[in-house]
Amino acid sequence: MKTVSISAIIFIILFGIFGGIFAYKSFFSNIRVKYLTNVTKIYGTYAYTCAVLANGSVVCWKWYKDIPYFLNISNIRGLSLNYGTNCAVLENGSVACWGIIDFLQLLNLTSPGQPVPNTIIYNQPTIIDEFQNVKKISVSQTTACAVLENNSVECIGYLPCSNFTSTPVILNGTQNLGEISQIIFGNGFICLLLSNGSIACMGDDWSGGLGNGLYSEDFLKEAGYNATEVPELSCINHFVFVNGINNAIEITTDGGLVCAVLENGSVACWGFDDAGLMRNLLNNDNETIPSPELLNGINNVKELVLFPGPFYACALYYNGSVACWGDNKFGELGNGEAGSLNNYLGINQSADTYYPTIVKGVNNAIDIALSGVY
Repeated sequence: MKTVSISAIIFIILFGIFGGIFAYKSFFSNIRVKYLTNVTKIYGTYAYTCAVLANGSVVCWKWYKDIPYFLNISNIRGLSLNYGTNCAVLENGSVACWGIIDFLQLLNLTSPGQPVPNTIIYNQPTIIDEFQNVKKISVSQTTACAVLENNSVECIGYLPCSNFTSTPVILNGTQNLGEISQIIFGNGFICLLLSNGSIACMGDDWSGGLGNGLYSEDFLKEAGYNATEVPELSCINHFVFVNGINNAIEITTDGGLVCAVLENGSVACWGFDDAGLMRNLLNNDNETIPSPELLNGINNVKELVLFPGPFYACALYYNGSVACWGDNKFGELGNGEAGSLNNYLGINQSADTYYPTIVKGVNNAIDIALSGVY
């Protein structure tokens, strides 16, 4: 496996709020993370980052100033990080989690609405006995879903359409979808990327998150309906295929908006774009995008990451460069500007931009991960 020093792949995490608040210098573009080399993959969530090293070990850190620490796991199949809830799939197919494991607390509940027991924080990974024979894991704050060896998807916690389970259940129909490459959680919906390049989603489709073009808010309004009158139209409790996508290699979401990177390097998006991230890149200025639409002028993309609040996006290109756009209050875009810096200097001007802007000083990246505002 190709390896690279941390400076080549982790740049995207380390510009932003901490430079803006504490120094007003240099953090508006990339800096190196000390102590780490031979990184093969990085994962990020809000204010927390993990790196997988070439020897199979896993190193994590919180704020930019924290010294990375080693987890007591190695040779993992993959990681999933989400706002304090973190899980890894081990080589033997078991799952180990650490942090604030909210879904683990839910195992003790019998119905939704009950108070969650006192939060337990696990500083090191602990085996979750409920998951076995796992290939991939994806977690949110209140849900965990695993792709099993038989390619079915097993979940715990709050599921789409207000369903709740305190014991692992197989999502209907996943056994017949084929090999599953990726799971993402939106606001009330789940999407699966299949190995054949198609995408299947289920759950709340009130604002087009399922990408099937049938039950979006706009269409219901035009038909004279609202969610109270026809609630069954806004939540689909079985998987439906996203319109027109059969060559996706990756999917990402900020909760409402969903985007897919396609084999040819283009990007298609759908769902609820209330932050306006893609409005300048689409032939559509509506907040609701019920079916996938290609982004104008976006080509040669290898990987795309959306971050939910502050809303911004970063694209890794095949040539190793990176471009970001969206909220730039704290220098998230890595272009040398920041709204907080403007305020400090007395400049009444936003630093946000809604067209892709090249990150300064990065031309050999092999992976990206976003950790919120830094």
